[in-house]
Amino acid sequence: MSDAAYTALIYCVVAIIAPRSHPLIVAAAAVLASCAVELFQLTGIPRALAETTPAIGLVLGVEFQAENLATYVCAGVLLLILDWVTIQTRRSLTNPTS
Repeated sequence: MSDAAYTALIYCVVAIIAPRSHPLIVAAAAVLASCAVELFQLTGIPRALAETTPAIGLVLGVEFQAENLATYVCAGVLLLILDWVTIQTRRSLTNPTS
């Protein structure tokens, strides 16, 4: 669950930084960033940094788990759908068709 929340946080940050971006771009950026951090764990660098600064371990994680990659993709798709539904609902409320 926290892995999906990590992707959601990145999605929100990207959406705030680039508010006019298409939701597909925002979702792709969030998934790619989440996957990049997960794959970075394979280098061992986050684990070494976490030994001196434990907070880094909380942000970057220290153990690679392949199933997290699937979680990031699923979270990104869910966020994309939720964002799209929100946009469509907002459009229908502001421009009702008679």
